[in-house]
Amino acid sequence: MIPKNSKKTAGFTMIEMAIVAVLVGVLATLAVPLFSRTLPRLKCHAEARNLLNSVRIARSRAIAENTQYGVYFDTNARTYLIFKDIVNQTLFRYNNGDSIIVGPVELDANVVFTGTTFTASTLVMLPTGAASETGTVGVNTSSGDTPYTISVLAATGKTKLQ
Repeated sequence: MIPKNSKKTAGFTMIEMAIVAVLVGVLATLAVPLFSRTLPRLKCHAEARNLLNSVRIARSRAIAENTQYGVYFDTNARTYLIFKDIVNQTLFRYNNGDSIIVGPVELDANVVFTGTTFTASTLVMLPTGAASETGTVGVNTSSGDTPYTISVLAATGKTKLQ
């Protein structure tokens, strides 16, 4: 039992509150540079996933509609597009007259293509689910972090993000 004339102390003093506020401020100051370096990398990963999904969409549509669909990578303009291959289907490339389905989609301002091994920067998916050729397309941050690579296997059309 607490005597009536004793003081009951509870809560925080102003000094304790000030110390906590200073510690939170120091930790926040340290976190901002880490976050600002991480953000471009996250955007690059998102762009790589979008590219992978575009290739998979082209493959799905080729199978579903029993016709060739492709993805054209314009590495200089930093854009890509999905198209229905109508003009000269034996060349397996994007031509004027092919029907653009999606795009052109521009990459984020901090993301660039690192290159592609596909002939004429074009990947065509066949109605069988196979691809016109085996190859890769890569993206990276403009500051040159570790790149992401989308690889495609010609025989099966299997895609993978590395």
